[in-house]
Order: sequence, then C-alpha cells, then structure tokens
Amino acid sequence: MSIRKIVIRLAALVLLLHAGHRSVGQNILDTAVKPVYKVLDSVQVGPRENTGYIRTVSFTVTRTATPVMDIPQTVSTVTRQLMDDKMDLSLKESVTDLANVNDYSGYDEYSIRGFRADNPRSINGLRGYNSRYTSLLLLNIDHIDVLKGPAAVLYGNTDPGGTVNLVTKKPQSSPAASIALFGGSWDHFRATGDFTGPLNDSNTVLYRLNAGYDQTNGFTDQFYSKAFQIAPSFSLLPAKNLQINLDFSYSKVNTILNRGQPGLESGNDLSGTPINTTVSQPGDYLHEQDLASMISADWKIDSRMSFHTAYLNYLAWQQVAEHGLNSYIDQDSVYLYFQKWNYQTTTNSWINYFNYLFQTGDVKHNFMFGYDYIQSGGNIQQSSYENPGIFGSGSGIVGTFNLLNPKYIQPPQNSYQLSPNDSSGESIDEYNTQGIYLQDQISYRKFDVLLGLRRDFYRAAPGDGDSSGTAENVWLPRVGLVYAVTPKIHVYGVYSRGFDPYESSNTVAIFLKPFKPINSELYEVGMKALLLNGKFYGTLSVYQLSIYNVAVNANDPANPDLYVQRGEDQARGVETELNGNILSNLELHLAYAYNVARIKQSLVQSEIGMLKENAPVNSSNGFFKYHFIQGVLKNFSLVAGYTQVGRRNTLDPTVQLPGYCIVQAGLNYLWNPVVVSLLINNIGNVEYWTGAYNNVYKWPGAGRNFLIKLNWNLPLTHSTL
Repeated sequence: MSIRKIVIRLAALVLLLHAGHRSVGQNILDTAVKPVYKVLDSVQVGPRENTGYIRTVSFTVTRTATPVMDIPQTVSTVTRQLMDDKMDLSLKESVTDLANVNDYSGYDEYSIRGFRADNPRSINGLRGYNSRYTSLLLLNIDHIDVLKGPAAVLYGNTDPGGTVNLVTKKPQSSPAASIALFGGSWDHFRATGDFTGPLNDSNTVLYRLNAGYDQTNGFTDQFYSKAFQIAPSFSLLPAKNLQINLDFSYSKVNTILNRGQPGLESGNDLSGTPINTTVSQPGDYLHEQDLASMISADWKIDSRMSFHTAYLNYLAWQQVAEHGLNSYIDQDSVYLYFQKWNYQTTTNSWINYFNYLFQTGDVKHNFMFGYDYIQSGGNIQQSSYENPGIFGSGSGIVGTFNLLNPKYIQPPQNSYQLSPNDSSGESIDEYNTQGIYLQDQISYRKFDVLLGLRRDFYRAAPGDGDSSGTAENVWLPRVGLVYAVTPKIHVYGVYSRGFDPYESSNTVAIFLKPFKPINSELYEVGMKALLLNGKFYGTLSVYQLSIYNVAVNANDPANPDLYVQRGEDQARGVETELNGNILSNLELHLAYAYNVARIKQSLVQSEIGMLKENAPVNSSNGFFKYHFIQGVLKNFSLVAGYTQVGRRNTLDPTVQLPGYCIVQAGLNYLWNPVVVSLLINNIGNVEYWTGAYNNVYKWPGAGRNFLIKLNWNLPLTHSTL
C-alpha cells in the first residue's frame, strides 16, 4: 500500500466520521470515571487512573493499594497514555521506555539492570507464559509495571533483574467507546477498538471489550506479521463488599521466526551484510495462539479484613517451520538447516491472601497472609530435515544460501527427508511451585517499614538424563524502610533475595550439565519525590544486584539453543526517572541509567571482569507532549522523544555493538470527535542494532518510518447499547 493511498483512505475516514458526529471534547476513555462504589484494595479491580505519564499508587510491589512514595523499592511504569502517544502495540515496543530496561535480542527477552529477563510476564499479578519468539499485544493493557530487582516474596521464582507485570483495563460504569485506524511504512495497517459500559440499569454488571488487528511486512526480507487480539472483561458487583472480575484474551499471530541479520564468516563487520538480510526462506512460518482466562474475587469481610483470590489459566500453541544457518561454506555462503516443531503448553496460577488492618499504640499495620500455586507443563514435537540426495545422509543440510547475493526462491521441501538425528515428540519439563508468605506494612509517624518472608517449594518432574527431578525449598526475605524527609520527599532502603529455577518456554533450551537454580541478592537505597501538587513524580535509586548461577546462551552458531551457566555476575548502578506534568499542557517522561554489570566468577577465566552481554553502561530515553492551547495552533499538540543506548558486549568477546541515539517526533490535531496523529520514528535514519548474541545472530533496528493514526471517541448512553 503506497503512502498516497494510506493518506487518501485515512482522510476520507476523517471526513466521514466528523460529518456524522457532533463535537464531544477529549478522549472519552482517557477521562477519569468514578467507580460505582469504593474500590476494594486489590490489583485486579478499580477504574483506570487518569494521570497521563504518572501513577501515584501501585499494587504490583505489595499487592495492596500503596502510594508509590511509601514503597521501599523501585517500580517503573509505562502508562496507557504513553503507549498511545508513542503508538505502541506490543510489549517489546513499550517496556524499553523504562530506565535500565533494554533489548537483549530480537526475541521477547530483555536486559533489566544488566540481566537477561525472559521469564513469563505476570498478568494482574498472576504468572502467565512467555512464548519468547513473539511479543504480547497490549490492546487490553492499562499499564505496565516493572518491579526492579528480585520480587520473590510475593511472586516466587522470577527474573532477578526485574519482574514485568501487565495490568489490564477494567470495565467502567459510564458507557464509552474508542476506535482507531493506523497506516504506515512497510504496508503497515492496524485497527483497534475499545468499548466499555454497564450491561444493566443498576450498574452491577459492567463490561469492556478490546479488539484489534495488525499487519506489516517490516523492513527485513521475507518478514511478515498478521496478528489480532480480542479481549472481553466483566465486573460483577453482587454486593457492596464483593466484586468479581472475569478477564479473557485470545490472540493469534502469523509471522516468521526472525533469527536476525547473519554476518560473514570472518571479521566482525556488523554491516558486512545488508541489515534486511535473513536466511529465512519462502514458506517459513511461525503460527502462535494464546488464550488467557482469569477470574478474581475481592471480599471486604469487614472494615479491617479483606480476602482476595484469583486464578489464571494460560494456554499457548506454537507451530514453526524455519530454515536457518547450519554452517559456513566460505566467507559469504552458508549451508541451511530446516526444522519444524509443534509446541503447546498449559500454565495455571492461583493466588490467595488475607489482609488485616490493626493498630498497636501509634503503630499501624497492614498485615498479609497468602498462599500461591503455579503449575506449568506441555509437550513439543520437533523434526529436523535434510536433503540426502545432494548433501548426504546425516548431514542435516537442506540447501545453500549466499548472504551477499540473496535469492529467495521457494525451496523444494518435498525433497527433504527426516534427518537420522531427528527428535520425536517430547514432554516439556513440568514444574510446580507453591509459596506461603507473610507481609506486614508498618507505619509509625514518618517511618514506613515493609517486612516480608516467603517459603517457596519448587518441584520439577524428571527430564532427559535426570531420573530424580528437582526439588528446592527456599526462604525468601525482603526488608524495606521509608523515611519521609518532608511530605513530598521520601528516602528508602531495601534488602531482598530472589530464586529462579529453570522453566520451560516456547524454545528448546539445552543444558549439557544439570541446571542449578539462579539465586539473587539486592541492596538498594534511593529517594522519591512527588512535586507540583502531585503532578510530577521523580525517583533516584542506587543499587547492587548479585546473581549466582547465571544462565546464558553458549554462543554456538550451529546450536543456537545451547545454554551454559557461570558462577556470579554483579551489577552496580544508578537510575532515575521523571514523569508527569511540568506545565498543565506539557507532559514529560525521562529515564536514565548508569549500570555496570560485570562477570565476577566464570569457568572461562578470560570472562572474569568483563562487562555482561547486552548490558549498556549508559542508557536513557525521553518523550514529551506539548498541547497548544491558544492562537492559530490551538488543538494541535507536538510530541517528540529519543532513545539512547551505549555500547554493548555480546556473547562473542570479539563482537561489540555500537551505541546509538534515535529521535522521533510528530503532530496531533484534535478535530472533535477525531484526533489525527502523525509520528515519524528514527528521523535521522540511524543504522543500529538492538541486541545480539554474536555476529551470526544480531538484530538491527528499523530505519526511518512513519505511522498515521485516526482516533474516534464515541460517547455512548444506555440507549446506545
């Protein structure tokens, strides 16, 4: 689709929508709607907090409605408004807006405080699943929280660098709707809808429906993606002290497995091959479906005690057929492998906890007692092929490919035969973990103390070469202190430990030795400030994070799924974030991190003291939105932002990724009831790489591109429904 066609179609839609509707003001779904009743203190319930780029209350850290100023740990948030202003659709596009969160590779894995994070994302505080090769769509997500450092006390086994929690949109008591259409570079088209309101006159049954479709060809050869998501949710209010929530999400994506831009055999020139080069061939595919079903209930037993329970069932199916780089023939020619797999997995998460408020003298307590259960398992059927008539039996080779003169011709897959090394159906390592935990939030004058202790019971079923399975019982503490220097400036300190045994994922991760659980330890101090009448929020943290038995890719180009463990890695750093309104018409987001993450112990002596892979020492980003409120530019708003990432090591000590800085900018125009937006990304058309394992598996960023968006906000009434 040409740019001209996109503009003509979108302009026609603007005229159609504007002609058929009167002026209604600002985005209806961005307007704060009062709840039907006082919201119970739970992460699962409550209307959207309309605060632009800032949230002043968090459930993620404590599972209670705690002001962020009183939380003795760093929690960073991407709000819905920031996602919308940047036109983000997937988790991979949004989560790297936060300080010290960077891409680790082109897959759905990140570097948080210098440590690889690929564990399942939490959804409303419940363990989901990470399919790794695709990124979660965000149509039904209100905001993204990243709790920095170990979060084991409440979440059990998690990534040591940080835990990603996706908080879903909630049904509203006032009817409203929003429809958006997008068009952009590489034949990009997107359509989304968000509808909410009551289903009965008494407002005791509320609904919300989010749905959307996205397709693009991308800038990489052979790449394509077609994805959609539908996510209905319901809130039932049978009594003033009881709320039940039902959340569902079904998504499907058809794309290819993007292994990145392969390099030449010798030398470390990242630009030795064009950045759009891939060894994927016509007919390759990655088909994935995800179904998440959640039910939660909050019961306010009396003025002091409440009970919360929630259950999430997460199903994932993945089918893959891919050509990949087997080995080099010469400097610019390679042999190709071909493999297929079918993967399915089931994850069940269940959380339960009581809250009890009481007071001993002048000391206030918010005491929690809880129990969690998580179970995950599945099976995979994987087949490897070869072309024995040309390359011989047992070669594992199906064809050849030239990296400097790529020709994408439909390969003769009907001549492929199963390799003698083919693996048939296998069950994925099944595990379950149970946790019992206590937490007490103590308030005394200017002090807030957070005490937490968890006993975690982890069990993994026997796997290949392991007849006994894995059993781990660990104590996981957290101790934090906050002191209010002034009502608007608080300082804090925290100590926390974490635990992360290996879990299955939608990839074959191979370890040649028995896996040792990853343990972590965090020391952190910092300061938080809520200024300008609560409209501007800033954080500053200094930390030391130590990780033991770190799992990393083995850097074997012929076996990209091989992993090894090393003794100890440690990160020390400083990070800061500023979010909110400096002026009533200026919203600002700024983030900066100085992070030195080094290898302290390793079986490879030369690695000791090296900076960790894909962990920049310096990284920052920013974004602002300025509304013109008078004059000829009234109803216009200007947006602009940047992303800066420093140099990074890779798993290959001879390959280093250069630092980069990319800039984006755009304009919005409000023509009630339509908002027209234009955003240009990577204005300078900078060539850069977001992450890499080595020169064979590296992922370039997109060049200059644009997105146009039309958003139509519909105020609805009961009669409309």
